Amino acid sequence: MKIRILCLLFALTMLFLTACQDSSTPPATDGGETESVEKTEPITIVENQKSDYVILAGAEDAYAKTFASVLQASIYSTCKVFLPIRNLESNMQNTTKKIIIGSDKISEVIDLKTRTTKNNFSVSVAENCLIFYANDPTGFYRMEQYVDQTLLSNASSTKLEATIGIYVSDSVTESLDFRKDASTVYHLIYDKENTDYRMFAKMIALQIEKECNIKIEVNTDEKKYQNEIILGKVDRDVSIKLSKYLYEGDYVAGVFGDTYVIYADSVLGMSFGAFSLIDQITEASNTNIATLSISQNLFDNVTKMPKDKAYADGVAKANLLMGTYSSYQDKQMAAAGVEIRKDHALVTALVERMGGSLAVLVGSSSALHNGYVVKLDRKDYSKATKLIDNHVWVPSDYVSEYFGKTLAANADGYVDLTAYCEQTSGYSLFYHSSLKLAIVVPSDVKSFSPPSTEVNGYSNLDYIVRMVEFFNNEKMPEPNNNVEQTRSVVEDLPDEQDAKYYYNYDYNNSYEGTHTLYSPAIFTRQENGKTVIYAAYEYVIRGKGGSCDVILKRSADDGKTWEQVAKVADMHFASLTEVNGKLYLIGNTTGGGNRFFIAQYDPTTKKCITADMGTLTGGGAPNSVLIANGRIYKAFNDTVASASVSSDLLNKSSWSFSNNPKELATAALYKVITGLNAQQHEKFIEEGNVVQAPNGQIYVMYRINAQSTYGYVALFQLTADGSTLTLETTSGGIVKFPYTQSKFSLVYDESLGKYISLASLSTMGYVHQRNVLGLVVSEDLINWEVVDVLLVDRQMLNEYYSMWGHAFQYVDFVLEGDDLYFLVREAAGDSYFYHEGNYITMYKID
Repeated sequence: MKIRILCLLFALTMLFLTACQDSSTPPATDGGETESVEKTEPITIVENQKSDYVILAGAEDAYAKTFASVLQASIYSTCKVFLPIRNLESNMQNTTKKIIIGSDKISEVIDLKTRTTKNNFSVSVAENCLIFYANDPTGFYRMEQYVDQTLLSNASSTKLEATIGIYVSDSVTESLDFRKDASTVYHLIYDKENTDYRMFAKMIALQIEKECNIKIEVNTDEKKYQNEIILGKVDRDVSIKLSKYLYEGDYVAGVFGDTYVIYADSVLGMSFGAFSLIDQITEASNTNIATLSISQNLFDNVTKMPKDKAYADGVAKANLLMGTYSSYQDKQMAAAGVEIRKDHALVTALVERMGGSLAVLVGSSSALHNGYVVKLDRKDYSKATKLIDNHVWVPSDYVSEYFGKTLAANADGYVDLTAYCEQTSGYSLFYHSSLKLAIVVPSDVKSFSPPSTEVNGYSNLDYIVRMVEFFNNEKMPEPNNNVEQTRSVVEDLPDEQDAKYYYNYDYNNSYEGTHTLYSPAIFTRQENGKTVIYAAYEYVIRGKGGSCDVILKRSADDGKTWEQVAKVADMHFASLTEVNGKLYLIGNTTGGGNRFFIAQYDPTTKKCITADMGTLTGGGAPNSVLIANGRIYKAFNDTVASASVSSDLLNKSSWSFSNNPKELATAALYKVITGLNAQQHEKFIEEGNVVQAPNGQIYVMYRINAQSTYGYVALFQLTADGSTLTLETTSGGIVKFPYTQSKFSLVYDESLGKYISLASLSTMGYVHQRNVLGLVVSEDLINWEVVDVLLVDRQMLNEYYSMWGHAFQYVDFVLEGDDLYFLVREAAGDSYFYHEGNYITMYKID
């Protein structure tokens, strides 16, 4: 059947049937074969590397947007013509030559939808109009095959044609046989690079063998095998194509050609897919052979499933495969490589082994104490441990605190640590000369000599070598400044309200009061001749009676103390700025699809009023707001909002909106410029900053959520009236930027003549790493450099465990004279997931 389908598609290269306006032609009645109509002249989409066609995708159809990007890239690759992608609903009447994808609100598409069954697709061609439709991932997967194997098979840079008519894909009868007598070996394939799935794949294989009496071998995707079952995104065409059409919470399980595919974006979704296969095999009527058809393909979204008994059963089954879902870190560690788990166990034992010991390394400005890496001199980070005449000398600051009294120091502020320990009862100093490591050991802690002695399963030498690694770890680089010492806590979640409880899967949604902190924003202003700091952030409670409120706090003593001055209910993503003496929180409502929402706080009257603008802008974050040209500009994910500063900013009519940046910067453009593949999805372009260049040009820089790649941003120019975004021409709209997948803010400092940003740095090659924060600068928005590391996780952890659990993220900052204040969503200490903040903190760069 598969061969017959491919032959049929090839034969249709120059023949589409039935005009898209011709709704009188009935659907196929012969098992789905194509319908015959009179052949007419073809439409020419590309000719001599030129085209007037525009790709129109439904604004609310994520699959259509993804396919639009795929089609755009395929046409560019074959014909060397880059067709723009536009919003279908907004441009339907304004565009004469169009390729329409999705959106059953359009009459031309409604006709195709009535003809298109599950797992299939339809294509229609009329005068100046080419239309594609599919309603599930299988259909889009097959439609993408059609584009590659049929539509573009004879195309070139000279010409791409399509003949007027309609093609309805035939009803698919592809099927696979699974022998339930263990006579055939099936191969469960996972990505050789994804070690997280190795144990998971083995657990699935054991479960299938147990439940279905089928013999399973687990293999990586390095080689191809007969009778493959694909698990996740692997080096197979079907898996790569399908992955484009799956979004957060989605999973798919089913027959694709001669392969069974299980794919999801989460372990929970993969578990649902795995047990779907088990259920289908065990329920098959034939006792020896289970025949599974493409008509049984399953597609669902885990996050949208009713929290009923069926969901509970699914979670229970998932627990059979993955064990506990107690925390994100537990999940990551369970799936981590053996060496990571071994090292984490060693570090855990090391912290316990050290007890109250203090360790220093010659040449380092840090020490190890109480499970943390600490600075020996918290005012001068350049002061490092010295070795003079075989004595260890250290800065007096921290060691005086360690011993509980001020120690005598030389003129440079150094203490002879060796001499002090020799003269003081209750302490001894062990020095490993080859490693240049000194350990102050209290009397209640076992000596670290001799190195061969074992304690809790590790030798002293194991512990000593691991200590040295904390001083020389490129993945956790040391700052050259003392910014971390300026830490001011704005909000601290009580331990019993920590976000860790959220990561216990509770299918009844009955957990009470799970708290977390999001979206910090900061602003400074002069009040009564002194600098006053305002900090805003989201206080989120999940579970029964959940809420999301924006809290506004004020500090008149440089962050030493904070008072709450306002609370705005049902708001998030709020940037903080000032216009005409009043503070404005500009963001979105938490419900109703991210409506434009503003809160105005008057520092004089202490009153706060709000306005729901109703307009859907897409989400965002507390990014940089620009006031220039007598206007205020704020970027959202789907538009840039702007208004005159002299207007009533609480009045909807004061605001105007630009075109959608997502229609300009696409995954296809990303690949053309960077050479990297990225999945197009709703948050591909998000969290934009508006900034003005010295020449007056306004730029908008957006984060690109291009998982699993990272390190690029989208750069646009914006007209002064805020109406029109265009791609920045020098860069082509895609710029390399030194950050991981996390929000950043951006400002231009006139005194320096540079653009400044604070960004999460990649020191471990992980897309979501947020435990190292750096200062990055540029003179032109295109060429960026890292100036310094500002914050790095100080807890003594395996660096991967640190990365999974700790973060300095979603930083917002403001320049005040020669000082820079920044606010951080911080996951620190006893946190359970890097993404969830248990602190809002402020730091200052003098």
